[in-house]
Amino acid sequence: FLYLFIPLHKVRITSALVGGVTAGVLWNVLGWAFTAFVANSARTAAVYSSFAVMIVFLMWIYFSWLIVLSGAQVAYFHQHPHSYRSGMTPRRNTPLFQEWLALSALVKITNRLLSGAPLWKLDELATTLRIPVSSLEPWIDVFVERAILARTSDPSGVALARPPEHIEVSEILNIVRDPNDLGLRHGQAITQDVVAQALSERDAGSSHAMDGCTLRSLSERGLTSVDDDDNPRLAR
Repeated sequence: FLYLFIPLHKVRITSALVGGVTAGVLWNVLGWAFTAFVANSARTAAVYSSFAVMIVFLMWIYFSWLIVLSGAQVAYFHQHPHSYRSGMTPRRNTPLFQEWLALSALVKITNRLLSGAPLWKLDELATTLRIPVSSLEPWIDVFVERAILARTSDPSGVALARPPEHIEVSEILNIVRDPNDLGLRHGQAITQDVVAQALSERDAGSSHAMDGCTLRSLSERGLTSVDDDDNPRLAR
């Protein structure tokens, strides 16, 4: 009951049950350990006298709350196992993976829009993409700031802020790559940097190759997938 109804977000019954059983087992083990401790705490009583009961009580409260929080952690892991997997591996820090992640999230959101299904919630979308929520949330914030996405309250979730046929893939890639983020150095403009120029030419070429490709067309073609069989290199 505690893990099912107290959290702000929706918790699956099975996950709450796993967390509750874990906490219950730990609680019984702790009770047995404290019984043995109190029964053999003659030295504690001799040192602290009547205050020994208060000290043991505070210790019981402390460890009890650790058990409650541990059960909550187990319930969260059961519902979001990908949040604890290997973390941000070097491959997930690559530009290619970030582009795949951003486009995959937007295509998933577009699919929901075109099918009329309920809006994605952030944790559900992260679970579907098999990534931690902490890896997806920054991109959601960026796209909300750039008026690509919008957060909704009723129903709660994320939705496209514009029609998908008006959002070009090249626009998304430009946001992910952020060519203007090179900044200035010692007063030298970016346009005078030959490396920056080369990167800008590369981005311009790839953007030209994606002309006419929108979120709607990409979603309808079904080019992106998070299944290992379909995208073995990206999924790894």
